[in-house]
Amino acid sequence: MNRIHDSLLRVFERNRLVFWYDPEGEWSQTVDEFSDPGVTKLQVDRNEFGTKVRIVRDPDPNAKFLIYVPSSKPADTENWLLDLLLQGYEYKADKASLALQEVGLPHVFIDLTQEHINFFVSEKRTQQLKERIDENDQERDVRLKMMVVLAGNNIAVDIDSLLLHFLASSQPAELFDPVEGCLGDCDLTGPFWKEVSRIFDYHGATPSLRDFAVSLFRGANPLDRQFSLHPHAKVFLQRWKDSQTYCESFRAWASQMELDLQIEASLNEITDPAVLGDSDAFELFDKFTLHWLSKSFDKGSSAVDLLERIQKRRCSFWRSHHGEGYATLQHAIRLRELLDSAEITVESIEAGFARYVASWWRIDSA
Repeated sequence: MNRIHDSLLRVFERNRLVFWYDPEGEWSQTVDEFSDPGVTKLQVDRNEFGTKVRIVRDPDPNAKFLIYVPSSKPADTENWLLDLLLQGYEYKADKASLALQEVGLPHVFIDLTQEHINFFVSEKRTQQLKERIDENDQERDVRLKMMVVLAGNNIAVDIDSLLLHFLASSQPAELFDPVEGCLGDCDLTGPFWKEVSRIFDYHGATPSLRDFAVSLFRGANPLDRQFSLHPHAKVFLQRWKDSQTYCESFRAWASQMELDLQIEASLNEITDPAVLGDSDAFELFDKFTLHWLSKSFDKGSSAVDLLERIQKRRCSFWRSHHGEGYATLQHAIRLRELLDSAEITVESIEAGFARYVASWWRIDSA
């Protein structure tokens, strides 16, 4: 009963008039035991007019009243106290209503709490949600905050952050879906994928984290013309790669997707890395580019063309793994240019020293 008393006290923090309709009379003892010096209890039993006079004529305009009605709420056209009810709050003691009152949400959210009632079984979760609630929140906002509480409560309230959390908390090759595991018991899996669909234009027949990842990497693959990447997905991918917290999970997912999407076989069908552009979805793109550049260098391709291709990979996520390879090629290109333009003749020791100091040292440096 203390939980209901506490709930009533919270309701009175925001309301002056609280109506409690109890058609079965099962809560009469609870009402009798409720006590607060700032609240006057009134019972309505064929004394509606007298009750209204008592409330309206109270000298304190801020006086608080608990109006207990041990019967069903009458139709509006027959309710003598309708004007006061519309000014106040109708209290209910069912689980969903108690959850609303504990979180501090208005009654319009009753369907939401009934749909996700398992969320409110935990007082800790309910309190964490209460701390995040804003008076301007819509149903979508409340559900998103519930998801964040379930995922760990230290995550930013947005779908991108939740996706990054789930991607980092699972292994790409495992069948277990962390989204279902985290949100399923509270019936929030559907709303989660609905929100992902709205933001990413993702429409999986059977939505799952793995299926979402497949669509994301297919969209980021310039060799796969059946998928195009949604603008927000491009932003998400960049955030994933740039994040110190989550970049390792990107590395793991990209490596697995290389195998699943048979990227190596696709690369074997192309002859020029120009089709890859600056895409860095997969490490194989950089390996392929380095291999092609090395072969082109051997064939005597122009320095301008080779350096331009290297420049396009300067921001690649995998550059830290292959930076020495690109640097080696750049030095080789520079060395070849210097050798081609150098006039290596020595008329005397003094002339040789002079030419070395003037330009030949660059050959050794390269």
